[in-house]
Amino acid sequence: MRFKGKDWYDRGRPRGSVMRIVVLICVAALTVRCQASPSSPADMVSDFKYQGEYIGKDDSSGQSLGAQVVAKGNGGFTVAFLLGGLPGMGWDTTSRTEQVGTQQANEVRFQPSDSAKDYTAAVSADGSTISGKTPKGEPFTLSKVVRRSPTLDSLPPPGPNTVILFNGTALSAFVSGSAIMDSGFLLPTGSASSGAVTLKSFGSFTMHLEFQEPFMPTGSEQGRGNSGVYLQGRYELQILDSFGLNILRNGEGPATQECGAFFQQVRPRLNMSYPPLSWQTYDIEFTKAKFDAQGNTQVEPAVVTIRLNGVLIHENQKLINSTLLGDPVTAADGPIRFQAHGDPVRYRNIWIVEANGVSINPIPRKKIAGKSGYLRNDGTMPSITSLTGKRVSGGFSSGVYFFQDIGSRSTLIRQD
Repeated sequence: MRFKGKDWYDRGRPRGSVMRIVVLICVAALTVRCQASPSSPADMVSDFKYQGEYIGKDDSSGQSLGAQVVAKGNGGFTVAFLLGGLPGMGWDTTSRTEQVGTQQANEVRFQPSDSAKDYTAAVSADGSTISGKTPKGEPFTLSKVVRRSPTLDSLPPPGPNTVILFNGTALSAFVSGSAIMDSGFLLPTGSASSGAVTLKSFGSFTMHLEFQEPFMPTGSEQGRGNSGVYLQGRYELQILDSFGLNILRNGEGPATQECGAFFQQVRPRLNMSYPPLSWQTYDIEFTKAKFDAQGNTQVEPAVVTIRLNGVLIHENQKLINSTLLGDPVTAADGPIRFQAHGDPVRYRNIWIVEANGVSINPIPRKKIAGKSGYLRNDGTMPSITSLTGKRVSGGFSSGVYFFQDIGSRSTLIRQD
């Protein structure tokens, strides 16, 4: 039995379109933990179509089942089977079975290492389904889905307290030279201790931002789409490709370094990361720290409530100290900083409402007829044969695929 579609996500089936590919070779000296050799562009095309989210029910019991398939490069994959559905969409947050698989011929196969608890499964040649048997021998078929954050393309509410930081037309809200703009997207420049810094400083506010992770299958840990947004320049909300990971796999400490964490301090209550190349959203309510009358002693810490892709991951979370590479906590307001960490993480639709901590809900933007409206990570990939001999010296361009070697990490960046 296959899962019936909902109106707030789309099936992720290949559309059969052929798009141009360019190969961008870039050498960067980055100190990150990663696998030894990058995938070839052709391998990345093949890997990408299998990666993603799948949902359905087993045919016998009718129990909902979700799966997240993660490409690890060079034909290697992991899958997490989640009882109840996907994160934020029915998963019970505890029942999780993770397995390793490999590409064999035109499928990705996951064989059980422990027949008592593991699944037998294969992702179809076109990447649209994953089917097999549960540990109890019950057959299932899951269909690929492409979820869309309910706050994607949100419009800022009108009013004198609204500040547009970036709408795809100019970088006037940022310190000169701290960011570049290409094809309507913002890319921070500099180093991990710098990046795109706003000219204006902020106290308490509500903030909306959208970001896109690159596809870096051979990267690992902090070498997989690393960036972050520093609230008041002090508290880093991590941005990373954490899709499909068990954020507690190495304990509480490393969990505070995944997407949605306040770096090395507080982990998110749930891993709500979408697959790389999806546009994702943060909606942040921030209340600044309070100090004594002299402005010397903090009497109440900063407090945040945050939603990642529309799902609550922090609620009234206290931030006692600044995070690594953050500015010291003082009574003064501070800028917003988007970290440059050597990976091509892109941003768009960034705005703030200075509201003294009062909650302001984003206004959803309706899709405009005849316009793409938002980037769809629908699994559409170009033909491998079109890879031959296509190179550019640098830069970004709309309507193409980019393959980029960063050290020993292969990166796929897709733009519509």
